[in-house]
Amino acid sequence: MDIGLAISAAAVAVSILAMVGGMVYWAGKVSGRIDAMSCRIDARIDALATEVAETRRELLAAISYHEHDTDGRIRFRVPPPAV
Repeated sequence: MDIGLAISAAAVAVSILAMVGGMVYWAGKVSGRIDAMSCRIDARIDALATEVAETRRELLAAISYHEHDTDGRIRFRVPPPAV
């Protein structure tokens, strides 16, 4: 085998290994970023779910503590504070 051909083959092999290693490295970094973003999204969804549940409770309390005017219009009273 010619020495020049062997050197070229080795250079190609090293280049391919470097490219594969770089792809694995960047895939790991992207995966880490996706995991971090997923955790932030989950936290925001949990916060929104809590806020929706609290707003729903407040709305149901307001609906249950209403009265009607003499002309039939609904007046909402402030519900007593929750214990």
